[in-house]
Amino acid sequence: MHSLVDRESNFVPWLVRLVYTVLVVGLIGAFILFVVIDLLGRLRIRMGWGPPETEHVDRIEWRDEDLLVSPSETFERMGYQARLQHGVLVLSFLLLVATACPCSSTTASGCTRCSTSRADSAFAASCTASPRSC
Repeated sequence: MHSLVDRESNFVPWLVRLVYTVLVVGLIGAFILFVVIDLLGRLRIRMGWGPPETEHVDRIEWRDEDLLVSPSETFERMGYQARLQHGVLVLSFLLLVATACPCSSTTASGCTRCSTSRADSAFAASCTASPRSC
C-alpha cells in the first residue's frame, strides 16, 4: 500500500522519487525552454529584428533550386492520424500527472487513505492505530 518516503527509513524509494522528480522537472523545463526559444526566433523573423535571414543554398551551385519544388506545392507536416495520436499522448500524460499528484501528499498521520471521508469506524481505527501500515 502506501508508506512514507523519507530518506532515513526508505532510502531506495526516496532516491527513486528524487531521480524521477528531477528528470520530470528537467524534461518539462527543457521543453518549455525549447518552445520559448522557438517562439522568440519566429518573432524575430516576423518583426525583422536582427540580421536578415541568410541564403541556405548557394545560388551558383544550385541554379535550378527554384525548379525543384513548385511554389504552389504544399507539404503536410502531420496527418490526421498523427495529430490524433499526439492528442491522445498529451491527454494521457496530463491525466497521469493529475492522478499521480495526490499520491505524493500524505496527511499528518502519514496515511493517505485516512483523509477520505469514510464512515467505517473500524477502518478509521486501523488507520489511527498504525498509520504506516495503511
